[in-house]
Amino acid sequence: MSAVAKNAVGTRGGVGKRQDQGLNYYVFHRDTLPKTQPRYLTKVDQIPPEVVDKLIDMYQKDRLTLMQIAEKMGMEWWTVKEVFKKHGIERISLTERAKMKRAKDFDLIYRLHFVEEVSVQEIYQKYGFSPPYVRSVLKEGPETYKSRSVPIKMKQDKSGS
Repeated sequence: MSAVAKNAVGTRGGVGKRQDQGLNYYVFHRDTLPKTQPRYLTKVDQIPPEVVDKLIDMYQKDRLTLMQIAEKMGMEWWTVKEVFKKHGIERISLTERAKMKRAKDFDLIYRLHFVEEVSVQEIYQKYGFSPPYVRSVLKEGPETYKSRSVPIKMKQDKSGS
């Protein structure tokens, strides 16, 4: 018997209390410790397939960040990251994500500004796109975004020349 087990006082159910130099120690026997879950069974493995599909959809189609997805789904961002890692979803860099977002918004912004002649400030007020963002989308130009549905119509000079 070990020194700890010999000095254990009042052992009940495999737990004993020991006093040594005025300090209290609790001794636990193996059979009373809580059972740990196997390492292969993690939170990621418990996520249903339909939720995984929704997470992937939000990331790839809606272009949401890990934080935004986690917030909407009520989970931690690192859990979303682990789900993507497990399912082989390649992470998109912030630069690439910004380009994708600008490409997605180009048709609307182009149509509003050049076809409907809405000012940059009005686009900001009505649609929430900041003026610098609108300018950067328009500055990059149509050649940057291959999948445009709106034909290019350049703003004509109002002086008539």
